[in-house]
Amino acid sequence: MKNRNKRKFARQSQIPAKTVFGTNAMAAMYAPVDPDRFLAMTQVFNEGALVPIKPRPGKGWHLTDIPINRAMMAVCGACKEANLPDGEFEAIVTRLMLTAHIVQARHMFGHYIRSSADGLSTELGGPLLKAAAVAKIELHGEHDRFDLADVLLHAQRFESIEEAAGK
Repeated sequence: MKNRNKRKFARQSQIPAKTVFGTNAMAAMYAPVDPDRFLAMTQVFNEGALVPIKPRPGKGWHLTDIPINRAMMAVCGACKEANLPDGEFEAIVTRLMLTAHIVQARHMFGHYIRSSADGLSTELGGPLLKAAAVAKIELHGEHDRFDLADVLLHAQRFESIEEAAGK
């Protein structure tokens, strides 16, 4: 009887049933988000990376003034200002962080990814960013990643919608 209870506890503790917000944490992190809102948050992210973090006086833990910290602080502020529902903030941040996997698979996405004019950064097209908002996220070992085939499928779908609308 003891062993069975241990196994049951181990299975239950691997995936949190409820968070303080009352939702499944993993489901919230991997949930699709509104593509237009996600596209707007990528712009907040990019612009926020350029704004220095003001140093805080005194002892304690402080964020290092690096672009990723700046960008995420900007996204946190924008999400708080937009008063997003529980879980949507986590999903947006997760998808922003996983976008690097799309860039690493550049060969799959052709014209959706290009180098900037100055050659110092990489630009992702709108259809690809919108696809990142809704594509499946899978767990690979201990790491989560986009299902890249699903990202490509959604990017093509968003591109055809834009072409049909005449953008």
